[in-house]
Amino acid sequence: MWREASTPAAAFRHGNHAASPEMRLLMLCGRTDLPEAACESLRVLLQDGIDWDVVWEAAHWHGVLPLLSHNLHAVAPRLVPDEMLERLRLRHQATAHQNLYMTAELLQLVGALEEAGIPSIPLKGAVLAHTLYPDPALREFSDIDILVREGDLSRAKQVLSSLGFLLTRSDLAGAQETAFRWRMYAYFFLRPTDGLVVDLHWKLAPTYLLTAIPVETLWDQIRSCRIGGLELRSFSPEVTLLLLCFHGAKHGPVPWPRLKWLCDLSQLLRIYPDLNWQKLFVSADASGCGRMVDLGLRLARELLGAPLPETIECRVRSDAAVASITALVGERLLQDRRGPINRLERMRQQLGLRERHLDKLLILVCHGFVPQDSDWRLVQLPPALAFLYFPLRILRLAFKFGLSQPLSWLGAKLRKRDSLAKLADARARWNASRLAGSRDQTRGAASVTDWASGPLSISAKLRLGWSIWQDYVRIRLALRRTALPEVVRGLHQTPVDRHASALEPCRLGRIVRRVIGVGPFSPRCLAMSLVLLWELRRQGTAAELVIGLPPEPTDHTAHAWVEVDGQVVGPPPGRLGHAELARYGASPSACR
Repeated sequence: MWREASTPAAAFRHGNHAASPEMRLLMLCGRTDLPEAACESLRVLLQDGIDWDVVWEAAHWHGVLPLLSHNLHAVAPRLVPDEMLERLRLRHQATAHQNLYMTAELLQLVGALEEAGIPSIPLKGAVLAHTLYPDPALREFSDIDILVREGDLSRAKQVLSSLGFLLTRSDLAGAQETAFRWRMYAYFFLRPTDGLVVDLHWKLAPTYLLTAIPVETLWDQIRSCRIGGLELRSFSPEVTLLLLCFHGAKHGPVPWPRLKWLCDLSQLLRIYPDLNWQKLFVSADASGCGRMVDLGLRLARELLGAPLPETIECRVRSDAAVASITALVGERLLQDRRGPINRLERMRQQLGLRERHLDKLLILVCHGFVPQDSDWRLVQLPPALAFLYFPLRILRLAFKFGLSQPLSWLGAKLRKRDSLAKLADARARWNASRLAGSRDQTRGAASVTDWASGPLSISAKLRLGWSIWQDYVRIRLALRRTALPEVVRGLHQTPVDRHASALEPCRLGRIVRRVIGVGPFSPRCLAMSLVLLWELRRQGTAAELVIGLPPEPTDHTAHAWVEVDGQVVGPPPGRLGHAELARYGASPSACR
């Protein structure tokens, strides 16, 4: 026996949390055919007053603007401001044009793959718009997802390249690409001419989400669907439901962050009332992903009033772990909260969605030990040393999530111990500074005779080496997300460390080069120059970053170096006749 609610979420409450009026409006409009009770609830809600700016922004984020436009025009156009109705109509029209263009590109891509002898299955996007909705323009999609067999990946990548698409991660090779294929599920391509994105899948989900369902078995369960007058391969409704639940569970700070994906699931449940539930749950439970399916079905039922058989509704309500995650997701959707959550809380949710201990262990291993993009970009290791990415990831995460404080404490102890040994030297410098009337100035004004000479103590070497390595890693990460002038300006704002040994700049430049050059790094001159600039700033030495071009007109490779009082202090090979292109001064105001 089927049960379907005319209005979802028990009058738009989930536990102790009530939906905002704007989210109530979006949830009421989250289907293509509203029953009379839902239409009446919609009219009453519109008469109570709605913040239409909030509605537009939320509907845009959740991807339900076409459904909102469709239902408001059909049910209560007189209760909506004319300006908002026109805005929705234009957006709906633009979505229709965009979907037509994307569908045409999908058909062209599938045809090109077929000509190359590569069978493919379109996923999500255009397939859902054409099979689940009476009007394909009611479902927004912005990219193309295609599944091919893993053995056909190389040829499929060549086909996409011939059509003008560029692989966004073209730097993967050898062990990195092997690890990427094991952990991930798709390559991402971009066509620069129009910004079209294609996700080339060889699996349906990441390894830690989907492990026990062999993709090859799903190729035996394909059926056909007609899109644009052509017959394309597609999955059965049962497999599509599994994919929707996996997709919703793996995205966002919490599962199911966007209402559009729940609308897809709810729409599937309405147009396919005769699903083979036994086959569906046998596949889900065999893969250890039954809770993901239960979560998606429970959210679709409670938030959008999707129909479910009584036996299935009893199943999805019987799991305490699913109930806990449903409460969190429901609260965030009802209140339209989109901010991030604690990483440990996110990990706890992912673990809670898996029933088997082995699957939970796999999640921990994948997140904690298997190298990812951030690790590969940090260091370029040769294939023979690729195994070092595993301990490197452990060290990086340990430093990021808790090792930095103990190391800072140890560094403070070493600085204190080293400062006692140099107490007499520090007093002499302070007296000289006082006599010169520059007690409050930094040691950047010190003369050459003030530089520390002789061998450094062991504690000073360890502290300086660790500081250089930390600076190198931080600068490599900062250069990926921040413009160079901002990075240099931030370095110049670093406070002077009065416990640090004031090394002669050229000597410090050689030390930086020696420390960074040890191990698997392939250091670039810009990163080394910024590290040297940072260390000089710490010891109070005024320095400038210079970038120049070589004198040969055919060579456009820029080089960076550091100067102190007009003298090149590193990194090698220095200026070498380069023509100065940019100079970032010794003070923050000079960084232009």
